[in-house]
Amino acid sequence: MVTVLYIISIVIMLIIFVQLNSGMLTALIGNDFVSFTNRSYVKKPISAFDKTLNFVFFIFHGVPDYFYKLFMRRTSYWKARFYFLGWFFIFSTFCMVIFFVLGYFVENFLVKL
Repeated sequence: MVTVLYIISIVIMLIIFVQLNSGMLTALIGNDFVSFTNRSYVKKPISAFDKTLNFVFFIFHGVPDYFYKLFMRRTSYWKARFYFLGWFFIFSTFCMVIFFVLGYFVENFLVKL
């Protein structure tokens, strides 16, 4: 049971880490990185492989990609980049809090089990 909880916490931390890196690269590079990552997204998935590829895309780039496109649709280019940068700082702070809470949980509660 403890091993399963360790693995789940490591997987959650890795997913958050990849989301943070994707958000950082989107904030730094912008449209080029979003168009590069969207090449792995299949518009109308038919096979199980295409659906799995879309699922993996959303795990790796879903949250930053969604908010970047949301800001781009609603405002001008530079205003959207500024909003996304602000969103990224809030998102990274939230992710760091989750990192610390998960680390605290793993170190204090799972070690005692």
